[in-house]
Amino acid sequence: MAVIKDLEDEQYPNDKERLEKLELYLREIDTFILSLPLRQQRIIDMRVKKQMKWQDVAAKMGYGATESGIKKIYYRIFNNVPNVPKIPL
Repeated sequence: MAVIKDLEDEQYPNDKERLEKLELYLREIDTFILSLPLRQQRIIDMRVKKQMKWQDVAAKMGYGATESGIKKIYYRIFNNVPNVPKIPL
């Protein structure tokens, strides 16, 4: 949530500065996602961008993927990898 505080009005008094900061974060996030193995990219795409349910992501991934297995992969990406960009929510 630190990113949200970074984007508060007091620090960035005009919308242009705030938009530039947000665009920078989005580029960092995209760069990070593209650096991941394809399987992890697909999981993030389905879960975050397409807002699919865990069970649907697992079904789409195939190869006997389970909901719990997909969740583990997803949370390992964001919890155990250093230098993960902070995502503004």
